[in-house]
Amino acid sequence: MAKLHMGRRAFLKNSAAGAAAASVLGFPNIIRAQNRRIVVTAGGGAYGNAQVEAYFKPFMKETGIEVHATLSGLSLAQKKAQVETGNVTADLVSLGFADVEIMSKNGWLVPIDYNQFRKQDLDNISAADRHEFGMGFIYWAEIMAYRNDVFKGSDYPKDWAEFWDTKRFPGPRSLGDASYRYSFETALMAEGVPLDKIYPLDIDRALNSFSKIRKDVVAWWGKSAALPAQLINDKEVVLCSVANGRIKEVVASGAPVGLNWNQGILYHTAYAVMKGAKNVEDTMKLIAYVARPESQARMANIIAYGPPNKKAFDFIKPEVAKNLPTNPAYRDTMILKDDAWWVAKGPSGKTNRELVIEKWEAWKIKI
Repeated sequence: MAKLHMGRRAFLKNSAAGAAAASVLGFPNIIRAQNRRIVVTAGGGAYGNAQVEAYFKPFMKETGIEVHATLSGLSLAQKKAQVETGNVTADLVSLGFADVEIMSKNGWLVPIDYNQFRKQDLDNISAADRHEFGMGFIYWAEIMAYRNDVFKGSDYPKDWAEFWDTKRFPGPRSLGDASYRYSFETALMAEGVPLDKIYPLDIDRALNSFSKIRKDVVAWWGKSAALPAQLINDKEVVLCSVANGRIKEVVASGAPVGLNWNQGILYHTAYAVMKGAKNVEDTMKLIAYVARPESQARMANIIAYGPPNKKAFDFIKPEVAKNLPTNPAYRDTMILKDDAWWVAKGPSGKTNRELVIEKWEAWKIKI
């Protein structure tokens, strides 16, 4: 059998996946499993590189199965088109759980073969991450950040009800734009709705809650997830909701910013296999490998995404664990985004997300 050793230029020339700016993970001293290759849409930047280092290279080293990680993803429309035309270019895709719900209901995904997984891994991964058609592999969270040079010591908002208390905690704020599915749950938590009663979301009650604070919200962040971190770093706001990974860099830079994980909103991402994928069997082996605590710990030690496997924290540095949303110290005080609710359709034929956007846009233009 040939040794696995192909440069990036050769892959771009010879692989159809090269059109998506693909990179090849090669180990010149590893014997390749004959005619076995997995193509993954890993995404670019630090996120894609972290998957390469944490999952794909170690998997290749252990199994000899090639992994080609493309640096660009596919839109939902592209995935649909590939399945329907039978021209599926990737074996493994990463999906938000909203897309897992949509694609599985349309028959575009292959069921995950959980028989490939070790029992101890499944036992330590919650049912929410063991979807029939997608296995959760990372978490991020929308949490609260505050200027600790304004709210000193322990005198800062401890929950969203206090974040909404502009008399006790005055100053400009930033919250996520509901059309991107951000911050909507916080408005209900601010009303005192218990975490286990947040869903199904009461859209009108949430908008009424936002009305109580809108004059103090100077920016609603959406596509630019870096915005609230920049605003609080520059002291243009003193309180905000923000992605934990974005604000981590601000805190690490020495800015006077504190974090409150209580009542944070958890978002998770899954690995899935599209119907028509070329190498389903080996791809299931790779997903099972990712489910191991050691694999997920490597990921967390590289980039601030929380592992679904609880045992991963046995292999994560304490200074890293404090910045991860699935840390046992925080997780029980947080709520998981219910993606199934957001994509579900009501009697009108519109999804709940479409209804939220419709009412949100109308609310924004009200005087």
